[in-house]
Amino acid sequence: FSARGDFLRKWGSDGEGDGQFNAPLGIALGRQGNVYVLDSQNDRVQVFNSGGEFLTKWRVGTVPGLSEGPKGIAVDASGNVYLTEQGGRLELYSASGEFLRTLGDFGSGDGQFLVPLGVAVDAFLNVYVLDAGNGRVQVFSARGDFLRKWGSVGIGDGQFTFPWGIAVGEEGNVYVAGTLNNQVQVFSP
Repeated sequence: FSARGDFLRKWGSDGEGDGQFNAPLGIALGRQGNVYVLDSQNDRVQVFNSGGEFLTKWRVGTVPGLSEGPKGIAVDASGNVYLTEQGGRLELYSASGEFLRTLGDFGSGDGQFLVPLGVAVDAFLNVYVLDAGNGRVQVFSARGDFLRKWGSVGIGDGQFTFPWGIAVGEEGNVYVAGTLNNQVQVFSP
Protein backbone atom coordinates (compact mmCIF):
# COMPACT_ATOMS: atom_id res chain seq x y z
CA PHE A 1 0.00 0.00 0.00
CA SER A 2 1.12 3.54 -0.59
CA ALA A 3 1.23 6.18 2.15
CA ARG A 4 -2.37 6.99 1.21
CA GLY A 5 -3.40 3.33 1.43
CA ASP A 6 -3.63 2.66 -2.31
CA PHE A 7 -3.00 -0.97 -3.31
CA LEU A 8 0.34 -1.27 -5.12
CA ARG A 9 1.14 -4.96 -5.76
CA LYS A 10 1.15 -8.46 -4.39
CA TRP A 11 3.20 -11.58 -4.94
CA GLY A 12 3.29 -15.23 -3.92
CA SER A 13 1.04 -18.25 -4.00
CA ASP A 14 0.62 -21.49 -2.09
CA GLY A 15 3.47 -23.96 -2.46
CA GLU A 16 7.13 -24.78 -1.90
CA GLY A 17 8.77 -23.15 -4.92
CA ASP A 18 10.63 -19.86 -5.11
CA GLY A 19 8.19 -17.07 -4.33
CA GLN A 20 5.60 -19.49 -2.96
CA PHE A 21 4.59 -19.72 0.69
CA ASN A 22 3.18 -22.10 3.26
CA ALA A 23 1.98 -20.13 6.31
CA PRO A 24 4.13 -16.99 6.15
CA LEU A 25 4.23 -15.71 9.74
CA GLY A 26 6.52 -12.72 9.65
CA ILE A 27 7.88 -10.00 7.42
CA ALA A 28 10.77 -7.58 7.88
CA LEU A 29 12.27 -4.82 5.78
CA GLY A 30 16.00 -4.64 5.21
CA ARG A 31 18.14 -1.54 4.90
CA GLN A 32 18.26 -1.65 1.09
CA GLY A 33 14.50 -2.08 0.74
CA ASN A 34 14.59 -5.86 0.52
CA VAL A 35 11.64 -7.74 1.97
CA TYR A 36 12.37 -10.78 4.19
CA VAL A 37 9.48 -13.23 4.57
CA LEU A 38 9.43 -15.92 7.23
CA ASP A 39 7.90 -18.85 5.35
CA SER A 40 7.25 -20.84 8.51
CA GLN A 41 5.87 -24.18 7.32
CA ASN A 42 8.53 -24.40 4.59
CA ASP A 43 11.19 -23.71 7.30
CA ARG A 44 12.88 -20.97 5.32
CA VAL A 45 13.35 -17.27 4.80
CA GLN A 46 12.70 -15.87 1.34
CA VAL A 47 14.08 -12.51 0.25
CA PHE A 48 12.49 -10.25 -2.38
CA ASN A 49 13.22 -6.79 -3.71
CA SER A 50 10.64 -4.08 -3.02
CA GLY A 51 8.93 -4.91 -6.32
CA GLY A 52 8.34 -8.53 -5.28
CA GLU A 53 11.07 -10.11 -7.40
CA PHE A 54 12.50 -13.25 -5.75
CA LEU A 55 16.17 -12.82 -4.78
CA THR A 56 17.20 -15.72 -2.56
CA LYS A 57 16.12 -18.14 0.17
CA TRP A 58 17.66 -20.22 2.92
CA ARG A 59 16.62 -22.97 5.29
CA VAL A 60 16.19 -22.22 8.99
CA GLY A 61 16.10 -24.36 12.12
CA THR A 62 19.64 -25.24 13.15
CA VAL A 63 19.16 -27.87 15.83
CA PRO A 64 17.80 -31.15 14.41
CA GLY A 65 14.92 -32.53 16.43
CA LEU A 66 14.50 -29.33 18.46
CA SER A 67 13.17 -26.97 15.83
CA GLU A 68 9.49 -26.28 16.35
CA GLY A 69 9.32 -23.74 13.58
CA PRO A 70 10.30 -20.11 13.35
CA LYS A 71 7.73 -17.60 14.62
CA GLY A 72 9.23 -14.10 14.41
CA ILE A 73 11.70 -12.25 12.18
CA ALA A 74 13.69 -9.01 12.33
CA VAL A 75 16.54 -7.54 10.27
CA ASP A 76 19.17 -5.19 11.68
CA ALA A 77 20.94 -2.29 9.95
CA SER A 78 23.79 -4.60 8.92
CA GLY A 79 21.41 -7.02 7.24
CA ASN A 80 21.65 -9.73 9.89
CA VAL A 81 18.44 -11.71 10.28
CA TYR A 82 17.03 -12.74 13.69
CA LEU A 83 14.48 -15.55 14.00
CA THR A 84 12.64 -16.71 17.08
CA GLU A 85 12.20 -20.46 17.40
CA GLN A 86 9.28 -21.73 19.46
CA GLY A 87 11.62 -24.37 20.87
CA GLY A 88 13.15 -21.68 23.11
CA ARG A 89 15.89 -19.81 21.29
CA LEU A 90 16.81 -17.03 18.92
CA GLU A 91 18.75 -17.80 15.73
CA LEU A 92 21.01 -15.31 13.97
CA TYR A 93 21.84 -15.45 10.26
CA SER A 94 24.01 -13.23 8.07
CA ALA A 95 22.47 -11.19 5.27
CA SER A 96 23.39 -14.01 2.87
CA GLY A 97 21.67 -16.66 5.01
CA GLU A 98 24.74 -18.12 6.70
CA PHE A 99 23.94 -19.40 10.18
CA LEU A 100 25.94 -17.43 12.78
CA ARG A 101 24.74 -18.56 16.22
CA THR A 102 21.84 -19.26 18.56
CA LEU A 103 20.95 -17.35 21.67
CA GLY A 104 19.11 -18.66 24.69
CA ASP A 105 17.54 -21.94 25.58
CA PHE A 106 14.29 -23.24 27.02
CA GLY A 107 13.36 -21.97 30.48
CA SER A 108 12.37 -18.96 32.57
CA GLY A 109 15.72 -17.54 33.71
CA ASP A 110 17.52 -14.55 32.24
CA GLY A 111 18.36 -15.31 28.62
CA GLN A 112 15.96 -18.25 28.53
CA PHE A 113 12.67 -18.40 26.64
CA LEU A 114 9.33 -20.10 26.93
CA VAL A 115 7.66 -19.59 23.52
CA PRO A 116 9.62 -16.67 22.05
CA LEU A 117 7.52 -15.03 19.33
CA GLY A 118 8.19 -11.44 18.25
CA VAL A 119 11.64 -9.95 17.77
CA ALA A 120 12.85 -6.42 16.96
CA VAL A 121 16.21 -4.66 16.67
CA ASP A 122 16.84 -1.00 17.56
CA ALA A 123 19.26 1.49 16.01
CA PHE A 124 21.99 0.43 18.48
CA LEU A 125 21.58 -3.24 17.45
CA ASN A 126 19.98 -4.18 20.76
CA VAL A 127 17.69 -7.17 20.23
CA TYR A 128 14.23 -7.25 21.87
CA VAL A 129 12.55 -10.65 22.17
CA LEU A 130 8.95 -11.26 23.24
CA ASP A 131 9.08 -14.20 25.58
CA ALA A 132 5.35 -14.98 25.36
CA GLY A 133 5.27 -17.97 27.67
CA ASN A 134 6.97 -15.99 30.44
CA GLY A 135 4.98 -12.80 29.67
CA ARG A 136 8.02 -10.56 29.27
CA VAL A 137 10.38 -8.70 26.99
CA GLN A 138 14.08 -9.57 27.14
CA VAL A 139 16.78 -7.32 25.69
CA PHE A 140 20.21 -8.44 24.44
CA SER A 141 23.25 -6.61 23.10
CA ALA A 142 24.45 -7.12 19.52
CA ARG A 143 26.97 -9.63 20.95
CA GLY A 144 24.16 -11.60 22.58
CA ASP A 145 24.72 -10.49 26.18
CA PHE A 146 21.57 -10.33 28.33
CA LEU A 147 20.89 -6.67 29.23
CA ARG A 148 17.49 -6.43 30.92
CA LYS A 149 13.91 -7.64 31.03
CA TRP A 150 10.50 -6.36 32.00
CA GLY A 151 6.93 -7.56 32.22
CA SER A 152 5.00 -10.44 33.70
CA VAL A 153 1.96 -12.50 32.81
CA GLY A 154 -1.29 -10.61 33.34
CA ILE A 155 -3.57 -7.90 32.02
CA GLY A 156 -2.35 -4.84 33.93
CA ASP A 157 0.06 -2.14 32.83
CA GLY A 158 3.41 -3.68 31.94
CA GLN A 159 1.89 -7.17 31.91
CA PHE A 160 1.33 -9.38 28.88
CA THR A 161 -1.05 -12.13 27.91
CA PHE A 162 0.60 -13.95 25.02
CA PRO A 163 2.35 -10.98 23.37
CA TRP A 164 3.17 -11.58 19.70
CA GLY A 165 4.20 -8.34 17.99
CA ILE A 166 7.02 -5.99 18.96
CA ALA A 167 8.55 -2.95 17.25
CA VAL A 168 11.06 -0.28 18.19
CA GLY A 169 10.43 3.23 16.90
CA GLU A 170 13.06 5.68 15.68
CA GLU A 171 12.77 7.52 19.02
CA GLY A 172 13.57 4.28 20.86
CA ASN A 173 10.12 3.61 22.29
CA VAL A 174 9.17 -0.08 22.37
CA TYR A 175 5.70 -1.11 21.16
CA VAL A 176 4.23 -4.46 22.23
CA ALA A 177 0.99 -6.00 20.91
CA GLY A 178 -0.75 -8.36 23.31
CA THR A 179 -2.73 -11.00 21.46
CA LEU A 180 -5.06 -12.17 24.21
CA ASN A 181 -5.44 -8.93 26.17
CA ASN A 182 -6.16 -6.95 22.97
CA GLN A 183 -3.94 -3.95 23.60
CA VAL A 184 -0.77 -2.23 22.49
CA GLN A 185 1.57 -1.05 25.24
CA VAL A 186 4.33 1.51 24.72
CA PHE A 187 7.51 1.60 26.81
CA SER A 188 10.27 4.21 26.98
CA PRO A 189 13.79 3.26 25.89
